[in-house]
Amino acid sequence: MLIVGADLHKINMLKNELSVEFAMKDLGDAKKILGMRIIRDRDSLRLTQEEYLKKVIKRFNMLDAKPVSTPIPSHFQLSVEQSPETEDELVHMDKVPYASAVGSLMYAMVCTRPDIAHAVGVVSRYMSNPGREHWEAVKWILRYLNGSAEKALCFQKYDKGLMGYVDADNSGYVFTFGGTAISWRSKLQSIVALSSCEADDSQSAIYLAKNPVFHARTKHIGLRYHFIWSVLENGVLKLEKIPDERNPADMFTKVVNKEKLKLCSTSVNLQNE
Repeated sequence: MLIVGADLHKINMLKNELSVEFAMKDLGDAKKILGMRIIRDRDSLRLTQEEYLKKVIKRFNMLDAKPVSTPIPSHFQLSVEQSPETEDELVHMDKVPYASAVGSLMYAMVCTRPDIAHAVGVVSRYMSNPGREHWEAVKWILRYLNGSAEKALCFQKYDKGLMGYVDADNSGYVFTFGGTAISWRSKLQSIVALSSCEADDSQSAIYLAKNPVFHARTKHIGLRYHFIWSVLENGVLKLEKIPDERNPADMFTKVVNKEKLKLCSTSVNLQNE
């Protein structure tokens, strides 16, 4: 059990109450949890999966592979047409640990590595029938991690509150607290958008959220989404247009070059250890 809090007195009270009901041992400050290493210094706390990632890279024989600078390059144009069609291709891919590798990457992605979310989302689409090109993409992600396994989410003392960045084309988002990523997702949009106002994080979408006026082009949007109006009216949320060059959500929806990847990663405090 991991107990976290800002008040040491309350933490000790809780531990005492738990010890009355359960047989437990106080192991002191947490150093590891669920495969993540916790690194503390005077001004920050870091979460890293360096040890886990090195084990994964070794398991799939990629320790000697040349590192690359991005999780997935633009020249990988993956599709279902690249799935096996012949018996020989099927036999070959049956020997490839595709599902195991993607599963290992998924765990890293959901814990501490938002930078691989888009790439992992792409290769996971072909889990049921992967082909050679799909496997090459998985190995590329492993090569990227081979050169960046030490990256960590860095939590520092900032007065920044909860902020969310969205690039709605593919339903990619990241939420930060104190400037550090705490929740993120990259997935295909599950609902068909009938206009750019509905689909994109555009000025017109922001205007519609702030001005609840029904008209012919927006009345089809379900009422269950209109709660945003009330929270805006109450000052709970504030919507702003974020320029593409400052939007870290870009790395969740598209292939980005190494310069943009670095910008997005540092924007959510994913740093070299």
